[in-house]
Amino acid sequence: MEARRKWLLPLLVVLCLIALARIANYLYQLHVSAVQGDRAAAEAAAALAERRIHPSPQVLALLNRTDAAPPRFDGGFPCVSASVTGTEVAPQLGTCAMPERPAGPVDRFETDLRYGRFILRQSDLYINDLFEVP
Repeated sequence: MEARRKWLLPLLVVLCLIALARIANYLYQLHVSAVQGDRAAAEAAAALAERRIHPSPQVLALLNRTDAAPPRFDGGFPCVSASVTGTEVAPQLGTCAMPERPAGPVDRFETDLRYGRFILRQSDLYINDLFEVP
């Protein structure tokens, strides 16, 4: 019985060291896979950067023009708009502005030519009673 106890403690220490080594190996494998994932993401980003389209000199000349009219601070912006009246659509190229007051029901599509942003101005409900509710 005493001989068994004498070997039990070293045996438990060896088993704990084996369990600790397996846990450490698992954590190391997790770390390695995370590093490989980061490396793969960086390589994909570099490959994407290489595939970007570089504009031609003609496009750069158009983008860097200096003969455009200076901006105005009246709230207007260049746009293409189309007002819908009944079944007729009337597109226009001109200047749009943010609406200040409700002027009746609105059914209008605008494209901001500065940023290419599409704007839908549409009245879902319009009540004209004691006061206007657009």
